[in-house]
Amino acid sequence: MLHLLYAIICLAVLVVSAEVFVDQSLAIAKKLKISGFLIGFTLISIGTALPDIVISTFGAAHGDTEFAISTFLGSALVNTTLLIGVLSFFTKYKLGVMVNLWC
Repeated sequence: MLHLLYAIICLAVLVVSAEVFVDQSLAIAKKLKISGFLIGFTLISIGTALPDIVISTFGAAHGDTEFAISTFLGSALVNTTLLIGVLSFFTKYKLGVMVNLWC
């Protein structure tokens, strides 16, 4: 029961801190006259890259370089494929056309 209480408290702290972080990022963007769209993409890129950086650094520090390299390459592959998949919903090109352009 105590673990459930800890999980609820941690979730509440996470939600509140995320809200403050986003609000402060937007305030900085307004001060620097940068669009909120650009700040949003920056936050998303940091949020998706940070776990990979931490895992790769931890693996390299413990001498497991294969793990660090495979994490980096796997992340790059997944991000690229997801980007192409999402872009396919918003473009008028067919997949065959895109494959022909790459080859």
